[in-house]
Amino acid sequence: DYRRMVWETVPGDVTHKWLLNDDTDIEAIRDAVTRLQSDPRFEAAANAEIAYATDLVYWLRVRRGDAERILVAINESMTR
Repeated sequence: DYRRMVWETVPGDVTHKWLLNDDTDIEAIRDAVTRLQSDPRFEAAANAEIAYATDLVYWLRVRRGDAERILVAINESMTR
């Protein structure tokens, strides 16, 4: 929902210029953000996006820990 709201609110030419280079009208971005924040769906969608990102960070940390343990085991087996 959040991504859809962004694409509905922020004009495509503004988004693509901003992603591809620094030649962007900052006023156009400010206006788009203001429109986005005024959408009644914004708070719920933004909170859902935050919850999703938090889950991703948690699992990335878990997998990083797994990888570190595997690396330690590999290194220990090579020193034997």
